[in-house]
Amino acid sequence: MDIASLIIGVLGVFISLGGFTTAIWQIRRTRAAAESAERAATAAREAAFHVTSISDLSQIVVQLEQVKELHRNREWVRAIDRYILLRRLITEARARLPKDTRGALTTAIIRLMQMEKAANQAITRGEQTPVAHLNNELVDLQQSLDEVRVAIEKRLLDTGDSSDMTMIINEKMSNLVTTLVEKTEEGKVSWSPTVNADEFVAGFSQYAILIRKEASVYEDGDTGQGTYIELMLLNEDGRVMDGKVASQDSLSDQSDDFERLFELFTLARRSAYDVEEGIDRLLQELESR
Repeated sequence: MDIASLIIGVLGVFISLGGFTTAIWQIRRTRAAAESAERAATAAREAAFHVTSISDLSQIVVQLEQVKELHRNREWVRAIDRYILLRRLITEARARLPKDTRGALTTAIIRLMQMEKAANQAITRGEQTPVAHLNNELVDLQQSLDEVRVAIEKRLLDTGDSSDMTMIINEKMSNLVTTLVEKTEEGKVSWSPTVNADEFVAGFSQYAILIRKEASVYEDGDTGQGTYIELMLLNEDGRVMDGKVASQDSLSDQSDDFERLFELFTLARRSAYDVEEGIDRLLQELESR
């Protein structure tokens, strides 16, 4: 073998080794990218679960506030129905929460069962039910659930992924409200009244939108000048998927969210009661006199 052939052979070996090394490096880089993508996907799924849990807890707290009003009015039959609904919502929310935060929700379920028992006794035996005591219990539940919500929000902030997702969801809800306002004004979305006062619903193929307005009620039972409006997105089973709540404590205290929701509420009420047609008929009647 001459020297040239030997050199060529050695170069071939080095080239082969170089290609093999490059292939290994590419494999490792591909695997690292895949693992990084999987970690990102897992983090995104966890963040989505956490955002859903936060929304669930917020809606439950709002529902508890409504139960306090039923207590004050001694509407025990409606209160019992709400207890059952709340227990189901809390059970579903509990399944999505981290294990170390589920204790507060288990306690809430037990205490709601005790309240249901007290309400049943009030109905069947005509016993006096301590409204103030029950509402104080609900205040404690609201506080404990709020603490769980804050803890989950903190975890999301610690991951660094929550702010973007929460912002996206809030932006989509705002876009939904804006679109509902536009389509209702155009007559393309129709609303219907529910059995409750100042509450209207619009039905779609798989979802429904419910909007309601109530006066703020303080713990002593007095009704203040404040108002809150709640928009709820319901799935085909009637369960709350997400929502938006805005309130004002006085006429001078109105946020942009409240003004937009109040505008939608006003349009929904006009649609439900067909106010435009009613005004037209009144004008015709007045002109004929």
